[in-house]
Order: sequence, then C-alpha cells, then structure tokens
Amino acid sequence: MFDLMARDGKARRGRLHLKHGILETPVFMPVGTVGSVKTLVPRDLLELNASIILGNTYHLFLRPGLEVIRHFGGLHRFIGWDRPMLTDSGGFQIFSLAKNTKLTEEGALFSSHIDGTRFMLTPELAVHIQETLGSDIHMTLDECTRYPASVEEARLSMQRSMRWAERARKSKSLADLAQFGIVQGGVYPELRQLSAQELVAMNFEGYAIGGLSVGESREDMARFCRKKNLATSWASVRHWILLKPLPWASTCSIASCPPVTAATAICSPQQARSAFVTVSTNSMTHPWMSIARATPAKLFQEAISVISSLQGS
Repeated sequence: MFDLMARDGKARRGRLHLKHGILETPVFMPVGTVGSVKTLVPRDLLELNASIILGNTYHLFLRPGLEVIRHFGGLHRFIGWDRPMLTDSGGFQIFSLAKNTKLTEEGALFSSHIDGTRFMLTPELAVHIQETLGSDIHMTLDECTRYPASVEEARLSMQRSMRWAERARKSKSLADLAQFGIVQGGVYPELRQLSAQELVAMNFEGYAIGGLSVGESREDMARFCRKKNLATSWASVRHWILLKPLPWASTCSIASCPPVTAATAICSPQQARSAFVTVSTNSMTHPWMSIARATPAKLFQEAISVISSLQGS
C-alpha cells in the first residue's frame, strides 16, 4: 500500500496506493466537508492537479444522507470525482459540537445541528457510512480529547478511543479501502505512546496523529510533531494535525505521511516532505484556518506548487 521511496532525517518521500489512484507524498489535500470544495468544482481541482480531497462523515450522513449517496453509487460518482478521497469519522464533531453530544461507551449521541434529530454514531456505523461513501481512506471514530484535560481524563478518553478503534477494525468489510487508526492521549507523551502501540497492534493501514489544534499551545503541539514515530514504523502511512502559518496563507493544514488526516500547517520543508497538507476554505467555521487575502484557487495552486517542489527535492 505504501512505498517508502526516500528518507532525509525525519522527512519521508513515499507513494500511497489507493483504490482510486496513487498519491505521491507529501500530498496536498483540499477540504470538501460536504463533498465539495467551496467555490470550486471538480474540474477546477483537476486543473490544479489536486490528487485527493477530504470529506466529513458526520455532515454527509445528515445531508444528503446515505440513501442518496447509495443511489448514485458512492460519493465519487455523486460529486463527479474519480481520484482518491479521505473521510474523517465524525470524531472531531464530538469535540466541536460537544453541547449537542452525549458520550457513552456505545458511541456519541448527537442532536443534529440542522433540525435537532437525535442519532447515535457508533464506531460500527462510522465504518458503514464511510464504506458506503466509498472513501479510499476512512478514519476510525475516536474521542477528540478536550483541552485542558487532566492526566486521568486524557487516559480515560484515550482508552475509549482504543476500544472504539478495535470495534471499528472488526467492522471493516471492504479490503480495497484503507482504514486509519487515530492516536490520542492529549498533551501527555506517555499516553500517546501507549495509544500508538495499541493501534499498531491492530494492524491498521495507516495511523493518524489526532487530538491537536484543540486549544493547546503551539509548543505542546510542536513536541508531538517532533516525536520520531510514536511507535509506527518508517514504512507505515502517517497523518498529522499541526498548526502554523504558511507564507501564502494565514493558516493551513498539514498531515504527515503516516495516516492521512488533516493538520494545520507546514513547520519546515523537512517536515513538509513527509506530510499530507490540507487547506480549508471554511474560515467561518474554523477561523484558525482563515485564508484572508487569498482566493481558494490561487491558494490551492500555490500550495500544490510548493508540495510538488518538495516531492522533487
């Protein structure tokens, strides 16, 4: 699935084989929360040579819903996109929509932000939704640990995420789609190390470094970005969530080459060479991802140019 082609310190150059195509890493990943990248159509993304986009399980489940997606034969056909796609699990919405959510061991009981309808999102349902969408890479449902959290609070949260990850792994039914486990543990290195070890034992196709950009300091976030591999091997796919301004945008997202989740910024060319990069145009929802003074098309074009130069360096 993942070919490690070169290393330079902590930087990695790789190739990720997915159902809908091959990704050259590092790779730029525009955010299309509800299946579309705001202000752009698929043709625009193709012309910009975007090779993967990101969608959101929670939002797509609510609207347009699984029946509509199933009728059209999956999300790719529904939106007219024939390249790889990654979807998150809805775990971040447990954090961002906490006022509308009740956590239990079974899953997350949501009240829809659209009409108040209540529904239970379980690890098994998150897998079913993403397999119905046809996501080349889908994430396990996890609890995005709030900040601040005590060691004990972070431990209990991480352990729940690990139990959910095991349930999600057992529920996976489509061999041609990749599933990534998500490392949690708050700002406590020993908990994150333990989380990574448990996920590696479950043998996921990739591993995401989650639970960052939730209010912790950039110093804390940088500590985990510098962690060598959190128990994952050099040959595994990794995804990081970071936050730091890029030269051409207020803020941006980067996900390193283990799993492929979103992060929030490039720290250096060395770190960027082994990362997935995600830029969100949804500055209304995520002000820290604002792209003031740059149109999405121009931003994406410059981002892809930067990443392409890193791939060749």
